[in-house]
Amino acid sequence: MLRIYGENFESLNLLLMKIISKYNVNPKETVFVGDYWVDMLSGSRVGVITVGVLTGCESEEKLKKHGAKYVIKDISSLPKLIEMLEKASNV
Repeated sequence: MLRIYGENFESLNLLLMKIISKYNVNPKETVFVGDYWVDMLSGSRVGVITVGVLTGCESEEKLKKHGAKYVIKDISSLPKLIEMLEKASNV
């Protein structure tokens, strides 16, 4: 089991998989938003769309390095990104 900064890294992966299973959603249509690099790594390992938010302590570069598909300045930018993703999936 991988431990990062005293956290159980695998538990985040399991939590994401449990949510996906419980709500019967397609990971490729699921958006996971976080501001920590571990969030991006977990989300990318599970196969969801990862969105990093720059309101935490992590840089855009670090979030992308660990799997952020998109990076937004703050959470107020999320609705516009979701709208863009919805339009792209309806093409």
